[in-house]
Amino acid sequence: MDYFLQLFVSGVLLGLVYGLVALGFAIIYKASAIVNLAQGEFVLIGAFLCWWLMHEFISVGWVAVIICLLVAVIIGLVLERLFLHPLVGESVLTVVMCTIALSALLRGATGLAWGYESRAMLPILPRGFVSLGTVQIDHQLILAPILCLIIGGAFYYFFAYSKAGLSMRAVAEDQQVARSAGVNVGTIFSVSWMIAAIVGAAGGLVLGSTTGVTPELSTLGLKCLPAVLLGGLESLPGAILGGIVIGITEVLGAGYLDRYLLDAGFLASCRDVIPFLAMVVILIVKPYGFFGLQRIERI
Repeated sequence: MDYFLQLFVSGVLLGLVYGLVALGFAIIYKASAIVNLAQGEFVLIGAFLCWWLMHEFISVGWVAVIICLLVAVIIGLVLERLFLHPLVGESVLTVVMCTIALSALLRGATGLAWGYESRAMLPILPRGFVSLGTVQIDHQLILAPILCLIIGGAFYYFFAYSKAGLSMRAVAEDQQVARSAGVNVGTIFSVSWMIAAIVGAAGGLVLGSTTGVTPELSTLGLKCLPAVLLGGLESLPGAILGGIVIGITEVLGAGYLDRYLLDAGFLASCRDVIPFLAMVVILIVKPYGFFGLQRIERI
């Protein structure tokens, strides 16, 4: 039972990081009805940027985190202006293909700037563990629920009650109708990409402080797709809940199945496979997710 509780709590905390990154998918989808396949690269950039700031300029963790998130806002704005803004009004497939190209571009640019070696980030919070009975929680992972609550709550209020948030939802429903109603579609796109960059960078700095900064962090974006599909592409609370479910499933699966796979001769962990297996099951059983909107078209 102690082993199960340790895995369960670790899965919840990892799932909160997944949910945080999945918010970027949900926000861009709500604003533009597209899936941003470059979200994982925001995670990678956030982790390397925070590592660089802490090792070269700032040793105070929370100051580096704030500067990293502010720089992420600028990066999101610049990328949208350069690559996505010219595609306003184009087909969804065209924009999605652009995000794939952008993913490769950002991954390559990160490698050119900081190399492809793994890095050890200075701790953002003081090193140590919090004990809950027999369960040990790394101080760095405490950042995950804190950032999830702050950022998730702020964005939920933003979309539910602010004029800009309602404009984003209108743009996602129909760009042409929203434009005719006076909504600045280009501005909405810019805001959504800035927000996606913030949540991606936040997930990256949390993971970087716990597992180290590696180029493999970019794959986190694809691993968060099952989370956002489970919760529903239009739902912000669903993205966080889906992340928690995927995190628990991944950690429990790896904790109990890896020993049998190693005995059977397999050489790698199954934790990278479980989220995508869950995604296939989700798409078959509930294609719109738990909180997604099921669209019915009548002819």
